[in-house]
Amino acid sequence: MLGLLIFLVLMASGIWLARLARHNAFVATNGTFHMALFTAFLMLGFLMVRDLGGWTLLLAYPIGHAWKFFWIDVVANHLVVTLPRSLTGANRLKAPLTFDKGDAALKAGDPARALALYRTELDRHPGEPDIYLRMAEVHRVLKDGALAATCLSEASRLAVDPHRRGPILLQLAAQRAGNGEAPIARRVLEDLLADPALAPYHAAGRTRLAALKSPA
Repeated sequence: MLGLLIFLVLMASGIWLARLARHNAFVATNGTFHMALFTAFLMLGFLMVRDLGGWTLLLAYPIGHAWKFFWIDVVANHLVVTLPRSLTGANRLKAPLTFDKGDAALKAGDPARALALYRTELDRHPGEPDIYLRMAEVHRVLKDGALAATCLSEASRLAVDPHRRGPILLQLAAQRAGNGEAPIARRVLEDLLADPALAPYHAAGRTRLAALKSPA
């Protein structure tokens, strides 16, 4: 029974990760995450073999098929991007931040290419909130409110200047509310109101919080 449950988990997670890696920079590029995931994969495989014995061989093919697209993307990314940059030292060079190509792709109606271009900038400038703001916009175009909210949350965390962070938090609250996550949206606004540095945005925060608390 345990072995069959592990089989179902591995099948579902392989398919899900393959799709998620196309839109999520962390899943697609983070080496530490990949190592942890590979370790968990091996441990689950060991448990499945111990429970099912020789029957595992019959299940190995569908599992491999479910995971191959994710691992192909990961290996290709490390071979084509990460390894050359490490060998040449390019990953230590601070290239200027630019959104021209990504913005142009989004304006041309190609959000997938825009997202890929923004991810490239994210790899070069991992602490820039503007990149996450643009990625949030792409996810909104792709009708993925959850990932849009994740990007806005990261942008708010990275934004040090209160005059940057305040508007981002208001956007985040609006996105959470639009996703049907009113309790989370209220917490975002309450955190904004609790921060004296964000006083210029308290009036807008109170108005939106009152609207969330009002009966539909």
